[in-house]
Amino acid sequence: MSELIQILLLGLALGGVFALMASGLTLVFGVMRIVNLAHPIFIIMGAFISYWAFTLFQIDPLVTIPLNMVVMFFVGVVVYKAFLARDADKPDYVSITVLITFAIALSLDGLLGYFFSNTQRTASPSYATEAIFIGPFFIPKAQFYAAVVSLVLIGLVSAFLKFTRIGYAIRATTQNRAAAQLLGVN
Repeated sequence: MSELIQILLLGLALGGVFALMASGLTLVFGVMRIVNLAHPIFIIMGAFISYWAFTLFQIDPLVTIPLNMVVMFFVGVVVYKAFLARDADKPDYVSITVLITFAIALSLDGLLGYFFSNTQRTASPSYATEAIFIGPFFIPKAQFYAAVVSLVLIGLVSAFLKFTRIGYAIRATTQNRAAAQLLGVN
């Protein structure tokens, strides 16, 4: 029984990170109607930023989160403007985005593999080998921190969508794009 509880604790910690990844994907699809098959590759690019910042400059991976957000925001804007924006008004836009983002994913995957090889890399800050004990159970500190940061970010995104004017416009757009445009949301 204790093994099952241990597995559940580790699964919950990892699930928080997966929930953060999924929330980004669903927001992009809900608002912009983009099925972003390149989303996992963008996550890998963010992981590389954290890895190189830690390896070259000893910057903690948790500290690089804001840097990752800024860099990947600009990568997303460039990808959207270069490949997706011109087709946004077409009726089969969702199908087009599947093909384009799949091509982007394959291209970036090949480039990352070519330049950085397919060797697994890990950043090992001091807390990576430590654990938090809850009675007889443990959660590695790195997974615990990742889960906490993920849940905080999900909470902030949720509050942003619920309590701000821009969040209200985003929710309106996901529910009914035409009605939102009629009310001045563009």
